[in-house]
Amino acid sequence: MAVANFQGALRTYLIADPALAALIIDRMYSFPAPMNLTDAYIVFQTISEEDYGTLSSKVGVVIERWQFDIYAKTIDAAEAVKIALYDALHYLSYSTLSGYLVYFAKRESGSDAFDAASDGAEDGWHRKTQDYMIKRNINAA
Repeated sequence: MAVANFQGALRTYLIADPALAALIIDRMYSFPAPMNLTDAYIVFQTISEEDYGTLSSKVGVVIERWQFDIYAKTIDAAEAVKIALYDALHYLSYSTLSGYLVYFAKRESGSDAFDAASDGAEDGWHRKTQDYMIKRNINAA
């Protein structure tokens, strides 16, 4: 499947991972996620980027920080998605996604939270946020 940008290539790669797909199917969204979801899902976005080059020129490479927010109804389900996401991204080094060469994907930081339901009920969402640094070529080959 052809994609128009790296975010689409990254999403396509991740939802094709068997372990991750078993947990979220294709529920992976750019910010914001659709309303009224009932099963585990991921929201992801790029939060920073910098050109990678030499003192004299750019080399067509960018280093981006990507944020993945994992939502699930139980802490165990959120943790399972977090581990599957890590496994999928950990093996991404020196891979090609829809023409984009990825040099590495490295987990940077994370946090956990509980988002209560808007009516104050205790049936909210467990959220695990994970940031990854991804170094890749700017344009697809």
